Amino acid sequence: LVVGPEPDTTSELRVRTALERISNGASDLSAVACDVGFFDHAHMTKTFRRLLGETPTQLRGNLLSGKQLRRMVPVRRN
Repeated sequence: LVVGPEPDTTSELRVRTALERISNGASDLSAVACDVGFFDHAHMTKTFRRLLGETPTQLRGNLLSGKQLRRMVPVRRN
């Protein structure tokens, strides 16, 4: 028996939380990854690329240069 949100929903929530931390100036992406529940930085990078089409480093660079995010993580509501 598995209890909790669907795996994709969990990933989406983690990505949203990580995006908030990154956009608020968090500089250590490895710490962000662990703080929001990813196994490590590589796991977060793969998930970002799958859901957003960009890595956390690319997104941080875009945010710092004032560019808009290309795609936001979809939110599923029951």
